[in-house]
Amino acid sequence: MDGKACPTCGEWKPLDKFHRQSSGAKGRHAYCADCANARKREERRGKPRSPIARRKQLLRVRYGLTPESYDVLFASQDGKCAICQKVPARPCVDHNHVTGQVRGILCHFCNIRLPAVEDDAYRIPASAYLDRYAANDNQTPQIEEAA
Repeated sequence: MDGKACPTCGEWKPLDKFHRQSSGAKGRHAYCADCANARKREERRGKPRSPIARRKQLLRVRYGLTPESYDVLFASQDGKCAICQKVPARPCVDHNHVTGQVRGILCHFCNIRLPAVEDDAYRIPASAYLDRYAANDNQTPQIEEAA
């Protein structure tokens, strides 16, 4: 009978007691299924499983908010994005990446555009570029076609 020893429990077991792994010795995982499953359970311990629990943990760990404080903040904005004032389909917590201070709730679109506005090295030349063409919006540069 073909088998191998599990380095964790030290028991000799048949190969069908090991998960398949193409890169492993004899095409099997190094640890027996029982030990591998126990190890995975231990890794997952403490991680939230439901979407609601994951959201609570994300708010707490990343932003220092409770679901209640998030709801109060969002209600203070009348349930709208703090920038565009539209009801967000995908609300995002906006925070200062340097200080970690939460500033408000934004829609996804405003949240992904905000870094460009915060970055003076980008915003100032971009505004100057747009200003050059503001008076001539009806005129587009002529591009010669390659023959």
